[in-house]
Amino acid sequence: MFIPGYPPHPFPLARHLPPLGEGIVTAFGEQFTAPGDTVIDPFGQTPRVALELARMGCRVVIANNNPILRIALRAALDPVPIKTLRSVLTRLADSRIANERAETYLRRVYRSTCPDCNSPVEVDAFLWERETLTEKSYYCDACHEDKSRPVDAADVELASRFPPRGPHYHWAMDRVAPPDDPDRQLIVDALEACTPRALSVIFTLTHKSNALSFDPLERRAIELLLLMVYDEATSLEGMRPRTLKPHVRFREKNIWLALERLVKDDAWQTDGGPAVKLMPEADLLTSSSPAIALHAGSIRDLAKTIQPKSVPCMIAALPRPNLVLWTLSTVWAGWLWGEPAARSMRQLIRRRRYEWAWHENALRSGFSAAHPLLAKGSRLVALLPEAEPGFASATLMAADGANFTLIRHALRADPPEAQFVFQPDALTVEPPDDLVAALKTRAEESARAVIRERGEPARWNTVSGAIFVSLARDHLLRTAVDEVVAEPLGFVTDTIESACLNSQHHVDLRAEEQDAETVRAANAWWWLADPGEAGEPLADRVEHEVARALAASTPAEADYVSLERRVYRAFPGLSAPDGNLFRRCLESYGEEKDALWQFRAEDNPMERASDFERIAGSLNTLGKRLGYTVESKRADEIEWRDSATGPAAYRFFISDSAEIARYVYAPQSGRARLVVVIPGGRAGLIDYKLERDPRLRVAVTQGDWMFLKFRHVRRLLEEPMLDRADLHTVLSRDPIVEQSSAQLPLL
Repeated sequence: MFIPGYPPHPFPLARHLPPLGEGIVTAFGEQFTAPGDTVIDPFGQTPRVALELARMGCRVVIANNNPILRIALRAALDPVPIKTLRSVLTRLADSRIANERAETYLRRVYRSTCPDCNSPVEVDAFLWERETLTEKSYYCDACHEDKSRPVDAADVELASRFPPRGPHYHWAMDRVAPPDDPDRQLIVDALEACTPRALSVIFTLTHKSNALSFDPLERRAIELLLLMVYDEATSLEGMRPRTLKPHVRFREKNIWLALERLVKDDAWQTDGGPAVKLMPEADLLTSSSPAIALHAGSIRDLAKTIQPKSVPCMIAALPRPNLVLWTLSTVWAGWLWGEPAARSMRQLIRRRRYEWAWHENALRSGFSAAHPLLAKGSRLVALLPEAEPGFASATLMAADGANFTLIRHALRADPPEAQFVFQPDALTVEPPDDLVAALKTRAEESARAVIRERGEPARWNTVSGAIFVSLARDHLLRTAVDEVVAEPLGFVTDTIESACLNSQHHVDLRAEEQDAETVRAANAWWWLADPGEAGEPLADRVEHEVARALAASTPAEADYVSLERRVYRAFPGLSAPDGNLFRRCLESYGEEKDALWQFRAEDNPMERASDFERIAGSLNTLGKRLGYTVESKRADEIEWRDSATGPAAYRFFISDSAEIARYVYAPQSGRARLVVVIPGGRAGLIDYKLERDPRLRVAVTQGDWMFLKFRHVRRLLEEPMLDRADLHTVLSRDPIVEQSSAQLPLL
């Protein structure tokens, strides 16, 4: 099953690295490790892997060949004491620039005036639009208020004192690559991510810190603070920046204030768990106590120091292509330690594009280096917190191509995540007579199977994930690696897309909205040519399981992730529901109090059963008052007829859930208005289901289905002047969550 995690604790540079949830590694470690085991994280992308395994009693070796990331990892594994961080910052603040303290000088470059009271203020951040300074955010001591105001002429003049190609720019370049070096151009984009003022402050802080004498722990502290400031100083917004080019609108932060916040709010220092022991690699391998070693190199380097077939388990959050991080790391290494440190990293950024085909080859190289270290019966756990189709496909091909057999898998979308478990093998794979034909056959079969299993249309990330899982299990990906010399991943991807686009078993529900030249597998909503093959829609099954989980949970199991894990146990492998679907279902039925979830009072099963009976009685009463002949077809179905023998004018289906597929997909005779009667708390969930499922949306629209809330039934009973003539108008006063994306009426 898919194992959800708790929100990850922040650590330095976390926004550039995989957002691996807390508790996921522990869940896998409980299955595949024992106290005292030596476990390797071959890619070293997050401290979470090592922290959780060490706290379970394992000895953990992390391989990472990026010295900048090693600073961040070590800071999370072996935090620098906060008093040391504050001490080195105080020394930096007290150092002299000309005749004044460095802190005074650095704060002055962010000084401004509050236009409301003309008091001097220190700007927290300036807002830029393209290359124009437009706004400033600050706290005014005189007004006792946080404010955002347009910049004035003095603000613009202050910013202009820092020329784009001034001495600080050339220092920043020369620390990374000398003037005559061909790699120098590679650094230009990284410097464009910083404003000239930010580069000036970075130069000042770095220069002054290098002039001070620190002991080893203090040197760790100042390097960590500088590294975090370098990241704060960029104009790159959000998590996992994909480009070094600043957004059209970006913030220029006050770097000194950022430093002060780092040593004041030290929540990033520790995740609150027990401390772990960090020791040299050689000592760890001969020790019996739980500890962590940080290997300064790749898994290929580490493999030279580890005894073959001695490792019972490897667990890693896999890296994704990240030119931004590697370019910034190269620059920051130069700033911290000088040009020689950057020189060894520049070769890694000479390739300006990291396609999935390239990444597959890089992952395969790492997996191949790891393979000889794993013992018989061992496991390799690969975690992909951001598993878009190319990433999942590259991982499966890389592992199969490196002689690993896939034994467990779980993928979910929205957000896309994947978890794979492999075991090393030494199989001799017999290739098929026709690789292309075999790939196409398995692609069609796998796509059809996953859509049938889920019972609802699927996007390409789900379909391609199912296909690549099937190809990995059959070792057809390994065959492709052996037979296709250039970019086997691209070859397989093109082949399976062609097979699915031309299959008679699938249809694209959006085909009519696209011309032939723009139809792509990734753009399609995949569905079955024969809908009769499909099972119950996944969304309805998830909703049902969420309600069951709420009913069965004890207070100790009622937090969000515990409920999520309980629900996911019912949906293994490729049937794992979207994270957003689970959340919408939980919010529809439950309410959170003190981080624990319980049924909303009105959704308690006993209360809802009584509500159901009352609504049925109210519909009977209302229909008779309006002169209809009322007939209860079933407990949940009521018809209003113009006469005892006439056709139905209205057909009401009473439901306490948002599981509407059973009604809207069922054949309906006659020309009655079709109405699903639901609790008001289900309206948002129905709206979400219609948004995420185009087949359901079309069925509701074409069937002219309407939705009526329980509370509106009660309101109608209270309108003594209501008659048939204005019934439809009165019914339409209560729209579905204001108005759904499909513009469907909720009566």
